[in-house]
Amino acid sequence: MKIIIKLSAVLIMASFVFTTCAKRINTNCRIVASSLNPFEDTTRIYYGSNGKVQKVVNSFSVTEYTYSGNKVTLIRKDTGTFIAKTIVDLNNKGLATNVKVYFDEAGTGWVNTAYEYDGEEVQKETFTSSVGGREDITTYTWLDHNIASSTSNGNTTNWLYYSPFQYKQQMGDFLSYEELINGYAVYRTKDLLRIGNKVKFINYEFNSNTNISAVLFTVGNTNYTLKYEYECK
Repeated sequence: MKIIIKLSAVLIMASFVFTTCAKRINTNCRIVASSLNPFEDTTRIYYGSNGKVQKVVNSFSVTEYTYSGNKVTLIRKDTGTFIAKTIVDLNNKGLATNVKVYFDEAGTGWVNTAYEYDGEEVQKETFTSSVGGREDITTYTWLDHNIASSTSNGNTTNWLYYSPFQYKQQMGDFLSYEELINGYAVYRTKDLLRIGNKVKFINYEFNSNTNISAVLFTVGNTNYTLKYEYECK
């Protein structure tokens, strides 16, 4: 999982904390661009006629998406040079069951993550790679349609959420934006995360359409600001 180089590398480590009162969300909008500081790089998102992401472009790469049945294929290139190919298998609920990333066109170097679900709730993920070694397994527990905890290599992280009277998971939060740019979903939670894996603080800012316009968070000792641009009907 990677924002197309730098962004996803940061997002994959994060969950959220924010303080605000509930607002009405404008569902007739979609994210068409994002910027992540301190990297000062802009990612632009282009959609096809089917409403799905067709291409993602930033200063590091261009990623093109194709859809066929229960598969999504992502090809990422830098000025025409191959970087990676990702093949995603989806179940009948639209959740990823297997994600394989190839780092060379011959397909000899790869990493693979397999996901197991109970309904729409991920229970287990298993990571393997072409270099071998032991499997890296993460298991999840759920409570009231939200992930309660995740355990990997004997370490458990508790996930906390805002109350249902505040914001539910929505466009522009960590999980939905990761799903948007990666082309697949794994974590289909009910409410907006407050605390998760390796993130310290989160605050949200909103635009005049009451959509999330910026997410401010800290990973390690670095503060990040992720800002969005929307296209609204």
